[in-house]
Parts: sequence; structure tokens; C-alpha cells
Amino acid sequence: MKRLVLFSSPKGKNLGEIIKKIFPSEIENKVFAYLPTHKKYLNEEFADKWKDTARKYDAEFLYIDLEEPEDAKDKITKANILLMTGGNTFWLLDFLRKTGLYDAIKELYKKPEFIIAGWSAGAMVMTPTIAIGGLPNRDGGSSPMDDNKVGLTDLTAFNFVDFEIFPHYDESLHKKTFDDYNKMKNGKVKALTDDEYIIINLYLSTTGSIATMTSECISDVLFSKNFW
Repeated sequence: MKRLVLFSSPKGKNLGEIIKKIFPSEIENKVFAYLPTHKKYLNEEFADKWKDTARKYDAEFLYIDLEEPEDAKDKITKANILLMTGGNTFWLLDFLRKTGLYDAIKELYKKPEFIIAGWSAGAMVMTPTIAIGGLPNRDGGSSPMDDNKVGLTDLTAFNFVDFEIFPHYDESLHKKTFDDYNKMKNGKVKALTDDEYIIINLYLSTTGSIATMTSECISDVLFSKNFW
């Protein structure tokens, strides 16, 4: 099984369904790596709850210490399930690149079986670009969704999927911002409220490589709502 799980919040009403997709019965020997963002955004409550969840599903729990990048790479190499949390998207992508964790995650994506999941920033880095992080945090606002304090200029992300996501979408706050950006991107942006998620099951193409996110290559795409 090869699966991607993208969602907005670990507090959404559909978290139970998301957890089932992150810990599928099809993967027998589960090794779950939990990757938080910068300590400024670290919520110990979330870490403890995911540790308890991993135990419930008989998964080995590996906490990735951001101050130990070499150990972190070893843990990602060992894992077959990875969860990247929310936080500052610019910081997260910059950190993954500088520490080599970016390449380690790309290698995880090549494994015979894996689950790569993320919420908010952790989901955004799975898309082609994290440019949405620089959009206004509300229609007509001047503050961005995320401050780019690291000065990141190359916003290219993993490109595991061929669309971008707009997390924490609230129509009353973001409709114009989303509509304008989505139009500029030719409809390749998916809005996710805090209760919504995307599940993508990947299969090998006829050439033996992982199918890319196109309608003719993906044979099983499951959404919490009809995006297409």
C-alpha cells in the first residue's frame, strides 16, 4: 500500500476516519514517525495523543527530535508511516532541506509500502509549492498566512500530488483570496476546511514506477467531498 493523507487540522470532526487511513490494517509491521515543526509551534498535547494512537494500532512510535537531524533521518528511513504536523510552512520546508530530511522523505516515498500524512503545513509541503502560505490570511488582509522569516525564495515542495491545498478554509474569510488564486492556477487548488481531508492511494504504473497524480494514472482517489 502506498498512500498520501492530507488534512487541515488534528481537531476536525473526521479525525477518527483520518486515523484509520493513516494506520491501515494492510500494513502489518507499522513503524510510525511523528515529525513536529519548529519547537515554537510544537504542541506536546498532539505528540502525546499520536503516541497513544500509535500504541492503539500496534505501531512502533518514533518521535523525531528536530535538534538531532542525523537521528531523525535514521528514524524516517526506518518508518513506513510518517506524519508531518502543522506550523510555519516556510520554516518547515527550509528545515527539511537544510537537514537532509527532505531527501529522506523522498526515499520513503519510494518504498514498497508507505503512508505519508500531514496536516496544514505538513500537507502543503506534499504539493508542488507552498506559495499559498504567503497569501493574505483573510480577504483584504495585509498579514500572510505564514510569515516567511527564513527568507525562503524557492517555494518548490515535494510535488507528491499535482495540486495545491488551501488549509483551514473558511468561506467567510477566504473566498475571494481562494477564488483569485485558484483561477490563476487553472483550478488546481483544493480548499480544505478543518473538517475535510484528502486520501490518495497510489499504484504502480505499467512502467513499474509510482503513478503520478493524473486522472489516467491514479486508479483509486478518495476524497471527503467531491473536489473534481
